Amino acid sequence: MMTYFLLFCLLLSHTEAKSIPHPSPHHFPLDLWPKDSLLPRPCPPLPPDHFWLVHTWPKGFCSNSSVHCPQRNLQDELTIHGWWPVDRKDSTLNNYRRFTGEAGEELYTEMKNNWPNLTSPIEYRYGHIAFWEKEWARHGICSCFEPRLYFGTALALKRNINISQALRANGIKPGIEYLRRRFVTALRRKIPRLSFAMRCGDKNGTKILIEIRVCTNETDAISCSRRLNDNCGSCYIKLVSEIEPF
Repeated sequence: MMTYFLLFCLLLSHTEAKSIPHPSPHHFPLDLWPKDSLLPRPCPPLPPDHFWLVHTWPKGFCSNSSVHCPQRNLQDELTIHGWWPVDRKDSTLNNYRRFTGEAGEELYTEMKNNWPNLTSPIEYRYGHIAFWEKEWARHGICSCFEPRLYFGTALALKRNINISQALRANGIKPGIEYLRRRFVTALRRKIPRLSFAMRCGDKNGTKILIEIRVCTNETDAISCSRRLNDNCGSCYIKLVSEIEPF
């Protein structure tokens, strides 16, 4: 009799478990979040202290010989690589859980232009979505935002900070090497409180710009309390106009 009772309890608990929905906090697609209900999600146990908005110079990124970029006519404009939540020690808050789905069409178009997957053909929709899924699953889920608000906030920050415009306004053009202080002057002139770091590749001693990482909060560029990791040195940096393998 005890055996039958235990089997009955096990069956009952299994049936109840199947009947209870378990919505995933990591769920995609973006278009499931209505535009009129963009509220912050519950924060993770360790909420971010600030963020890094990571800009990529596409032709510099694709100059890395270990990277395959099938796209042609790469734009002369910094694009987003990621918007990474960071703790007080300047360590990124990571999470590797996966999810699937497709982005809403309106947001998809804006993100393809401003946050493309440079290692995927521009017309290959899933290649871009898979890249955004990875960024959300690894970084976005630690941001205290729902997916649509997370991506939308990063896009708004890129528009407001506008690093590409700051470089152009100071006469920095692709294809030419400039002293590092020229870049610093360009960015400080536009945003005096900006904290940033540049990441470069090395081609026979020439520093080729790959990324500019900007410290932000949820609304604007900020001054970070710690020095960001920078490997471009203190001399000349080149903003390449064509892919120059290194």
